[in-house]
Amino acid sequence: MNPKVSICAVAHKVDDDLKSFIKQVYDKTKNPFELIITDNSEDCVVTSFIMKEGGEKTTVISTHMNLGLGWGMNKAFRRAKGEYILRCDVDIDINTEHWDEWFIRYLEKYPELDLPRPDPKP
Repeated sequence: MNPKVSICAVAHKVDDDLKSFIKQVYDKTKNPFELIITDNSEDCVVTSFIMKEGGEKTTVISTHMNLGLGWGMNKAFRRAKGEYILRCDVDIDINTEHWDEWFIRYLEKYPELDLPRPDPKP
């Protein structure tokens, strides 16, 4: 069964933002989801971390080089299987339970929109 939501992000290092992002996605996403993170690091440190700590719903795409945010995000979008795609930066703070519900309701209300994304931390 395909997930309702594909949450896509790009990372080039393992830091507190990435760790917090993954934890918050797992703790606060209501709908069935997949988390797709493109590893834009040259030494695949993000891939190694996610393989150990990412969880069963997380997929990592290794690039072996930093080709930029747009390229990395497009790789994640192509892999997405969800009915909805949420484009995220790993430095966001997901502080609302069921945050994904807001995006889904918004997209259903405004079907002419294609791709929402949360704002990063202030």
